[in-house]
Amino acid sequence: MSGIWRSRGRRRSKGPAAPWRRHLPQLIVASLVTAIIGATLQLQKLASLDSAGRQYARESYADKSAFLVPFALSKAVCNLLVGGLADRFGRKRVAVAGFGVGILAPIIVLGAPTRGERGWSAVVFSSLFLGASQGLAWTAMILTMMDLCGPAARGFASGLSETIGYTAIAVFADVYGTIERDAVACAWSNGSGPAPGSECLARSGGKCAVSDDWKSQCLGECVCEGYTREPFHAQIALLLVGAAVCAFALRESLFVAERERVGGGGGGGGDGGTKGLMSGIAMSDLRGVRRGTPLFDDDDDVHGGAGRKDRTDGAGGLRSDDLDGYAADTNAAEDGREDGRDVDVPADRATLTGEESAWAGFVRTSFVNKSLAVVCLAGFCANFETGLAWGLIATWARDSMGLGGRERDFFAACYSFVKGLSQLLAGMMSDRIGRKAPMCLGLLGGASALLVAAVGAGWRGRVSVGVGVSPDELKQLQFGYLVLSGVLLGFFTGLMYPVLAAAAADHSPRSGFAGSVGTVRFWRDVGYAMGLPVAALADASSTETALVFVACLMLVAGAAVFAGYAEASRKGGERFGASFGGGPGVRTREPAYSRVDEQVSLGTNAVDDRAGRPGSPAGGFESGDRHAVARRTSANYSGT
Repeated sequence: MSGIWRSRGRRRSKGPAAPWRRHLPQLIVASLVTAIIGATLQLQKLASLDSAGRQYARESYADKSAFLVPFALSKAVCNLLVGGLADRFGRKRVAVAGFGVGILAPIIVLGAPTRGERGWSAVVFSSLFLGASQGLAWTAMILTMMDLCGPAARGFASGLSETIGYTAIAVFADVYGTIERDAVACAWSNGSGPAPGSECLARSGGKCAVSDDWKSQCLGECVCEGYTREPFHAQIALLLVGAAVCAFALRESLFVAERERVGGGGGGGGDGGTKGLMSGIAMSDLRGVRRGTPLFDDDDDVHGGAGRKDRTDGAGGLRSDDLDGYAADTNAAEDGREDGRDVDVPADRATLTGEESAWAGFVRTSFVNKSLAVVCLAGFCANFETGLAWGLIATWARDSMGLGGRERDFFAACYSFVKGLSQLLAGMMSDRIGRKAPMCLGLLGGASALLVAAVGAGWRGRVSVGVGVSPDELKQLQFGYLVLSGVLLGFFTGLMYPVLAAAAADHSPRSGFAGSVGTVRFWRDVGYAMGLPVAALADASSTETALVFVACLMLVAGAAVFAGYAEASRKGGERFGASFGGGPGVRTREPAYSRVDEQVSLGTNAVDDRAGRPGSPAGGFESGDRHAVARRTSANYSGT
């Protein structure tokens, strides 16, 4: 009976749990860190935006949006570098470093004058460190979540990270509003009020006590203080908490993906092939190694090579007399020498080891690979739109339309919340239907959202509601159209955000996907800086003209993505070597560990089954085969 019950239990046993389930505690920690990152961003962004006119007497849209430029450039550069840094030093160290750099931003503002040119210059300069902090810490958390969720759920992982971050941004728009109402006080600079008959007096009614009393016509006369105090005190507290969580609760995820590929995650069930592979490849072999270094397996039947003698026995397994010969053959290729055998030496080390220089990865992602190039374009446009929502549209709503702080904060919260919510759905959807549709739809929908803002809320309602409307009714209608625009812009931008990182990983060699993700995020975050020239265009013409111009650019970008992006293979993306542009005479190879993974899941022992070689009759690795694979794995990861 006991044997029957054991047999039934084996039949009912399920396979290993999904990677995200096995790593759920660490996924929660990474989510908490991401929420803190989003909160710190919102506090400084809104405080900088509101202090520009009210505290530092900045008049033009370009001046008020100036802080976006150093933020964008530093965040973009850090995103470019963070992939290599995270692979070399680990995700955890990079995240802690990001919080350490971020603390400099509020310290600079708190130590600067509260008025004048020097004070505003300090606010703009501090955003340089905010951007660096965001680029290091947030990208490290996205890579961590991708490690924890596994390659099959990259879209879900990226979407989860962005959803949590932007939900925190939405929540802290209201938190910032509470701080502003409690900590900011305004007063007339001359102590007596505006001049009789002035436009300032007509618009303000002689009131200058709280931030909502400030009107753009009273620039320099009604002065508010407090924007550079309490919001930045709260920011320091959050940054310290984030650094502590990273240092003491977050675990390094650098080799989680390797453990998943080599050992199947160590979860539940498993067949003889999996057990045999795990007994031959100890995780101690992976200590202190470079992440993602691939193992290569020769397969002349697939690549067209000739003259290579058959390495298989009649049962389809490796012959016992050739186990060490295979390893020696690989070592000979690495050394670039001939030892009497027909050894194909790749034309460059990237083909042999799966590594490439940072510059080569940047060029491949930005220009060489057509699909990755249009992904970079889509990312650039995504934050082009975000820069408008953060800078020009938010300033236009409060300082020109005359909306109050609550209404402007509600618009900002709607944009961020819908953007965050849509990203989780878009990430999961893209894992099923592909990456092209969300990117194209996001760009086309973003263009329509900008047109809603320009036509509905702009031109003082003459296009949308006509004339003969009272000022209060007009303000309500403008606010409604602005919220609708924010919801649409957040939704369609959110469709693109998580798909960008997933698409970059799909079209990259496994050992270089972090660098490709960093490059895509570099171009994405350069888009923030476009808020300044568009704001200058709004100063020269009108806000509505600038929004219509950007909407046309989004339409063109959507057409470019539709024409240029090709979906990657559902089984793991492009073949390794295709992204490097291997030409004739250069044998490009796929990482052998990707083929070992397939065999482990099938319970067979063939290192490469693409030529139709069957596994052993026992369904597992023979003893000699297993130890040969272990020797090759250890040698490859130790760099020998």
